[in-house]
Amino acid sequence: NKLDAAIVTSPVLIDTLSEYIDKKRIFFVPLAIDTNVYSPVVGPRYQEQKICLFAGNWLRDFETMRKVVERLKNDRHIKFQIITFENNWRIFEGLNNVELLSKLTFEDYLEKFRNASLMVIPFKDCTSNLAILEAMACGLPIITTDVGGIRDYVSTSFTILNKKGDDKAIARAITDLIDNDSQLETMSRNARSHAANFDWKVVSNTLNNAYETIET
Repeated sequence: NKLDAAIVTSPVLIDTLSEYIDKKRIFFVPLAIDTNVYSPVVGPRYQEQKICLFAGNWLRDFETMRKVVERLKNDRHIKFQIITFENNWRIFEGLNNVELLSKLTFEDYLEKFRNASLMVIPFKDCTSNLAILEAMACGLPIITTDVGGIRDYVSTSFTILNKKGDDKAIARAITDLIDNDSQLETMSRNARSHAANFDWKVVSNTLNNAYETIET
């Protein structure tokens, strides 16, 4: 079968698809987010205890996340909220600085993003990821892994990128940030500003332009 064109959510897929289709017919259209729905909380976010949010399942580096939580288990200023399938809860067994969440309503899910202090989300690999977009639209500083297409979505103005599996560096980044409300606030503003690039209104124009090119 012959493909007329292809749309990818990260340029990291282009080389793979180029075996089947001319690169000129492969278009990068990023994932999109509704920045009216996903928005920062109104009022103070940074209380004495900082909430580090993790969300998802696919290609998440749970082993590294477990080690990060273990490293910070004695820091009473940090609490981890982990939204994932219940069958992943066993990974964090025995840790008392974790709140495990599943099957949330959309309203509760959004509330967790809006009231967290930062997102901590290590990956094994990644092309594009909706949780990253949700976090930045809600104004969350992000600590994550420098793999795949992550850099197509984030900016170092609000993201700390780490090598895969480097739980020590991730834990250090968390402790550096939680004691610096000014930096958290700056990164939060930068995240929200950057999210505008991925709003549906912007991305829909990119998608329309790709279809128009395909039809010519």
